[in-house]
Amino acid sequence: MGHTMTSDGTILVVDDIRQDRMLTVGLLARAGYDRIVEADSIDTARRALQGKSAIDLLLLNTAMAEALAFCRELKLGPFAGRIPIIALTASNDASALEQILAAGADDYLAKPVHQASLIKRIEAALRESRTGKNQLPGYQDALNCVLLNDRLDHALAAAQRSRSKVAVLLIDVAVQTPADGPERDIEEGLLQELAARIKKSLRGWDTFCRQGNRQFTVILTDIGHATDAAYAVARLNASIARPCMVKGQQLVAQPSIGISIYPDDAEDVETLLKYAENAMRSAGDHGGSRNFRFFAAAFNSDVLERLALENALHQAIDKGELMMYYQPQVNAASGRIIGAEALLRWQHPELGLYTPDKFIAVTEDSALIIDISVWMLRQVCRQNATWQKAGLPSMPVALHLAKQQFRQGDLPRLVAEALAEEGLAPKWLELEVSEISITENSEDAIAMLNVFHSIGVNITIDEFGMGFSCLTHFRRFPLQRLRIAHEFVRDICTDSGYREIVHAIISMGKSLHLRVIAKGVETEEQLEILRESGCDEIQGYLFGGPMPVGEFEALLRESLA
Repeated sequence: MGHTMTSDGTILVVDDIRQDRMLTVGLLARAGYDRIVEADSIDTARRALQGKSAIDLLLLNTAMAEALAFCRELKLGPFAGRIPIIALTASNDASALEQILAAGADDYLAKPVHQASLIKRIEAALRESRTGKNQLPGYQDALNCVLLNDRLDHALAAAQRSRSKVAVLLIDVAVQTPADGPERDIEEGLLQELAARIKKSLRGWDTFCRQGNRQFTVILTDIGHATDAAYAVARLNASIARPCMVKGQQLVAQPSIGISIYPDDAEDVETLLKYAENAMRSAGDHGGSRNFRFFAAAFNSDVLERLALENALHQAIDKGELMMYYQPQVNAASGRIIGAEALLRWQHPELGLYTPDKFIAVTEDSALIIDISVWMLRQVCRQNATWQKAGLPSMPVALHLAKQQFRQGDLPRLVAEALAEEGLAPKWLELEVSEISITENSEDAIAMLNVFHSIGVNITIDEFGMGFSCLTHFRRFPLQRLRIAHEFVRDICTDSGYREIVHAIISMGKSLHLRVIAKGVETEEQLEILRESGCDEIQGYLFGGPMPVGEFEALLRESLA
């Protein structure tokens, strides 16, 4: 099946699982790609390659039979070197990935992948294919600086499409060793060690290179706020500032870091690099403990405000300023309340009621998110048990687990203790985990979820559809419910593409025997479309927004009348 041809590249999507293929095509269409050819088998893919449409890039599910042989065939046959291949794989086994790359794949993405990551790799592959450059995977040690501008230019284009930000960091390192002579080797050893530390401090898709003798350039992509860059700088500072032992000498490096932000400061590569250099010089001139500077002075004050917010949050639990709100979840057919989602609020003494979007990001790069999550778990178990003792209907209450908390090895113990001490049966607690949380390390996730299953706690995949997930992959997980991301629900009345994606997700959930709930339902028209698609449960302002304990309790009592 083809699409209207208006984009500058034709992509062949090869996947024998219909739902997965539809999700891939939907993600591409949302990003503006409309020259897409689908194939449900290797034979169909071969015919597509021989067809009238010239294929510019191949997305291949390497779990298909003959997929790796097909890769080798393309690399040795008449298409050799002409069509980049990006493998989509649910495997994170190193030997399996080596086999995929050895077979001829130019790059790979582990499922599930976010749309931004998928588009980023596609754009890089297309660009490098047309310019004759070899691909530069995000995990290589450091980019050749000749290609730095090209990579940054590509990052800006991707950020423009996804409406995200890019941060450019210039790091100048002061090293207290002579500039030449026998100590030069010691300095070089130190700089190599710092390069390794910087690489380890960054995310896999970020970019860095050594530029000049004692300077490094870092490109941070997919950031939502300038202060996200500040947290990355904090990690870099902590890593760089640790003493290094080089040839028996203990050395300490003193970095000065300048930061410019796209699109806030500038929208072109040259200006962003110049502004980051100006900020770096300013950081060096000021010295002291604050050894980084944003080019925009407003960002420097913004970062200080955010750090003050984090300090206030540390005290919020003890001061009783945090509270839980509850949003009803209803049966799609009857409208009857069948559960709730617990949501955090902060009653700031001076600034009023804060919703999580205003403060939760502050906690995510620190241990504070763990403390708050444990407090939330206790509150939810206690409140649900209180409602049941008061004679209100027994129902599950859902609580989202932060990714950092899900990685805790002692999480099952904390959950079991909270249930036991607050007197709540496990079946009345539902834990929501994101796709990424349970697929970044599948084996560990399966082991943890199996413990929850043995306890009797239910598990929901939250915000489903924001990544790309393999249908068969989730058969291994002991899940009970799937929740569709509200971004898809919002436009289902006006965008047929979103309707198709939602329908595919619901079909996927049904095939896995999961209950499906849609989030963000605000209109009767949305509700009707979801009902027709077979959605089981609904959450959204059509039936009630997040509300304090007293209001939710009153709503429950009203539903019994």
